[in-house]
Amino acid sequence: MNKLRKFWSWLWTSKSILSWVVLFIIAFVVIKFIFFPVLGLMLNSELPAVIVESGSMEHKGIFDNWWPGQENLYSDFSISKEDFLKFPFKNGFDKGDIIIVKGFKDKNYSIGDVIVFRVYEQSTPLIHRIVKIKESNSGLRYSTKGDHNSDQLEFEKEIMPEQIVGKAIGVIPKLGWLKLIFVGKF
Repeated sequence: MNKLRKFWSWLWTSKSILSWVVLFIIAFVVIKFIFFPVLGLMLNSELPAVIVESGSMEHKGIFDNWWPGQENLYSDFSISKEDFLKFPFKNGFDKGDIIIVKGFKDKNYSIGDVIVFRVYEQSTPLIHRIVKIKESNSGLRYSTKGDHNSDQLEFEKEIMPEQIVGKAIGVIPKLGWLKLIFVGKF
């Protein structure tokens, strides 16, 4: 027990590079192998936290300045300004934000929800807003659009429920930049 106390004291009080490296490794292990799995269980999500890697959901400022450039696009989906103002995350997300994602077994999503979904051609999931829901003989299909995008991407016109990882329920602004810089996606 005495060795553990000495190690702990050295870890927190030493100003050596080695103590910083060891602390970084311990933090990485705790976050990756304890924190995220527990958070995933709590939120019923394989990806409980996702970093926004692009500007597709950015509003670049105040909603009333952003909306006029998007109004015609959203009117094609019968979404008015008043509708949009009631949506969760009506001000979108910025690159570097961390999105907290809750998985839903019943896949009961609504127009305006921001979902995280997988695209078969890409390794990283996308974060976009549901703009249309279709029900057919083969089941529900969701259409999404990035708030900042000028139109829908082809693969987001018919998203199947099994592609959806979950729905955004919270945001931690800008903290994801630490990872984006570290992996060179700035």
